[in-house]
Amino acid sequence: MIISLPYFLVLYVRHLFYDIGLFKSKKNVGVVTIAIGNLNVGGSGKTPMTKYIFNLLRSNFNVAILSRGYGRKSKGFFEVLDSGDAETYGDEALEIKKSTRAKVYVCEDRYDGIENIKKLEPSVDIVLLDDALQHRKLKTDIKILLSLYEAPYYNDQLLPFGQLRDIKMAAAYADFLITTKTPLEITAPDEVEIHHHTPFQYGETAYYSQLVYGNITNPENNQSLNDIDDCFVLGVSAIANPHVFQNKIKSLTPWAYDFYKKIDHSFFTENDCKKIEALLLNSEGHKALVLCTEKDYDKLYFAKKKYGCNFDIYILPVSVNIAFDKDAFFEEALIDLIRKNQNIE
Repeated sequence: MIISLPYFLVLYVRHLFYDIGLFKSKKNVGVVTIAIGNLNVGGSGKTPMTKYIFNLLRSNFNVAILSRGYGRKSKGFFEVLDSGDAETYGDEALEIKKSTRAKVYVCEDRYDGIENIKKLEPSVDIVLLDDALQHRKLKTDIKILLSLYEAPYYNDQLLPFGQLRDIKMAAAYADFLITTKTPLEITAPDEVEIHHHTPFQYGETAYYSQLVYGNITNPENNQSLNDIDDCFVLGVSAIANPHVFQNKIKSLTPWAYDFYKKIDHSFFTENDCKKIEALLLNSEGHKALVLCTEKDYDKLYFAKKKYGCNFDIYILPVSVNIAFDKDAFFEEALIDLIRKNQNIE
């Protein structure tokens, strides 16, 4: 704890200064802002949760999504377009745009980003902020904290001894706690292991979510993996916690498989593509293909074309739902809180 103590003190003092007003938070008026985030370094499922909440609200509100655009090579405010690329927008923002058809924007300054959205789209009444829970320069109306089932924040430690990038006390600012990536075999709340019980402070605002996998297809020709009798699957990923993705590939028995991993948000180089082609040669006569996440597809497809490589890329689509038949309860609670904030304005 000696090494992490200065880090803890810096984070604690930062929150304290915001709480007592020495550091100022700015609030955007005229829209309700919803921040989705976590306390750990990544892999809690912010992107699928952002898409889930957008789809939950889109029929009742005019919703836009704002992301920092992490990993992009550009700076400033951009509207995310289908015709763009991950280098301009970031892989997560581009994935959200293509899978939801939402109004998606990127800006490293969240306050300025929201102000620009208001000018471009005056009818927008909600802005979802992807990974903005710790962005205390912006005073958001509703905060949703995500906590990974296998590593809940309240059992974790600060870096470098754990995966927390903020102090546990920061969870007190959240309006909702959603424990993500709950194993599918858990079908009722009383099956949750005791050490995953959420802190009592959340009460009825604590929920669990589970991953839902879609049909694996090749976007170039719409071929389904279900139509292939036998194949060799190479899982390619540049995500924070690839083991869930890898376990899904392992479940595709009796197919042979292997993995090629890069760090989160990485772009794929010519060397990566050549290594992927070499690994696909181990198919031993089976049809060889690459399987990746929606987040990585555009980057990998762009690299494949740019460097003249030849391999088929399939996507493993993933979404989330609120577990234990609590979807309607969560939707009602979230909309009630949105309405309250609209009335405050």
